[in-house]
Amino acid sequence: MVSKSTDERNKQFTEPCISLSPILGIGFSLQAASTHLKHKKQKLIASALESFHKAQQSDPNDHLSEYYLALQYAQGSQIPEAMCHVKMALNLRP
Repeated sequence: MVSKSTDERNKQFTEPCISLSPILGIGFSLQAASTHLKHKKQKLIASALESFHKAQQSDPNDHLSEYYLALQYAQGSQIPEAMCHVKMALNLRP
């Protein structure tokens, strides 16, 4: 049996983190929606947006990353940003 190098083993644990960005974003967004503390809500929304942007950067052709960005911006009443991302999502959809 051939043993994997340390780099190969570590790669297993770091690569999937990128694909988890949308899931983390959704989690942060749901937490933000359920909290009543303004400071905590703002921090969670910022974390959600950061996660969705990471997902977008890791796969610029993924329409769902654009959709989730649009949704998050719309929920925050940032309509121009939401419109930009929803248009991009529609252009990218399969």
